[in-house]
Amino acid sequence: VGQRVALEWSLRRMPLLRQALREKRITYEKARIIARHVEGGHADEVRPLIAKAEAVPASISASSSR
Repeated sequence: VGQRVALEWSLRRMPLLRQALREKRITYEKARIIARHVEGGHADEVRPLIAKAEAVPASISASSSR
């Protein structure tokens, strides 16, 4: 539950991340990982991470996060 609350808070601070998740360009898990690693939430910081997340297939990112 704590992770979900933290992600919801991060999505409020990072509209680009919220939009990518809403448009299903990235998975919930990828959004959670990005939110955990971004400090300021600035577009310059978030945009390249979203692009990387979009490029990595979900099966690869799931196996590497274990």
